[in-house]
Amino acid sequence: MQWTLSTVLGLAVAFSSPLSVFAQTCTVTGTQPAKMALVAGNVGRLSSRPDQSQTAQLGSITLTCTAGMHLLINPPIARGSTPSTGTPGVEVWDGSPLTGGGLLTQVTNFPVSIPLSGPFTTNRVLSFNLYVDSASGGLMTPGDYTYDFQLVLTPK
Repeated sequence: MQWTLSTVLGLAVAFSSPLSVFAQTCTVTGTQPAKMALVAGNVGRLSSRPDQSQTAQLGSITLTCTAGMHLLINPPIARGSTPSTGTPGVEVWDGSPLTGGGLLTQVTNFPVSIPLSGPFTTNRVLSFNLYVDSASGGLMTPGDYTYDFQLVLTPK
């Protein structure tokens, strides 16, 4: 039996209006992909929270916006040899859960749109914890778990 513990999550940000219009409203200054790993003491869950597994890494985007926006979260798409028995979910945090950030939403039914009020003229970091739970409630099937994750930003 072999486990691939450090799984990369691709993070893409799309814009649902012409980029020139959106650029007047919001600027994305950085994205960081996430890395999932088995949760310590729970071999039925993968998570990208470093406080749950030492090799995990939260995904994030950094925004500066002159107005509010909507953040559409599309379902994570399994890539490669991911067994189909896992159920993915996403937690969206305003800031980081590791430093007192606030949980905006936890999503298992996709897609979902959340409004973000604005303006916020300093960098606002949104963090994403992607997790996968064993659908059977037992052990995660050994394998390579890779997901692509897309966010769509729309001005209000």
